[in-house]
Amino acid sequence: MTVETHVADAVERVDAEQEWIEQRLRAVDRFESAVRDIDPASEPSGGMAGPMTDGGVTAALGGGAASPDLCAEVREAFAETVHPTAEGAPPLGEALCDELGEGVALALSPESAHRFTPPVKESVLTATGKRRAQLRALCRVLSLEAESLDAAAGEVETITGWLAAADETPLLDLGFGELQERHERLAAFRETCTERSQQRQATLARTISDGGAAAVEHESVVESLYEEFPTTYPVLLTVAKLDRICADAQEAVRDHITRRV
Repeated sequence: MTVETHVADAVERVDAEQEWIEQRLRAVDRFESAVRDIDPASEPSGGMAGPMTDGGVTAALGGGAASPDLCAEVREAFAETVHPTAEGAPPLGEALCDELGEGVALALSPESAHRFTPPVKESVLTATGKRRAQLRALCRVLSLEAESLDAAAGEVETITGWLAAADETPLLDLGFGELQERHERLAAFRETCTERSQQRQATLARTISDGGAAAVEHESVVESLYEEFPTTYPVLLTVAKLDRICADAQEAVRDHITRRV
């Protein structure tokens, strides 16, 4: 008996995503280090700096000459770390917006008159810290997802392996005691499926954060991870399928037991 599941594919998908997130975290750390090493321009006299809504970005505007070189230096650091050139990659400004927020992207844009003043630098670092917290939360979600998948994969392998072996022996060839034993084994497998389904639903309902920041819903990550899969919920679908198979097998075994009684 061959039972098609998607749990093994999900394990591979999570492994790949974990590697990508870890690489992105290292890139964000390198970008933050580069930004910290850039000395900001002094704020122009009479210029006012006020917080912007997205990430607390502060843009200092003044009557003095703009300092595009410093903003360009930050953009270059971002391009070299977080956003290396790659085929199909979004434009730099779009990537800045995606990673650090619209306010930071605007403040660092070559089309803007913003200067890389101390408040702007602080805002870039703040946005970078928020992004790191989000990535760390994602790492925790993926780690928990990997644990959940590994547990499910072990149970699925046990059940499917037993079903395949049992399918090779016709029920007519089994004695009364063997039929009872098979019925009990199938009942135990169904309990395992029920427990796994409940545990899986509890996992999906969790919200993970990094030190109270950047809360990430587990289910939203799963929906994104498996959006190209035949199902968004490979574990739940697999255990439901196995439960039905075991239920049908139990019914067949009960029929044989009844006839022999």
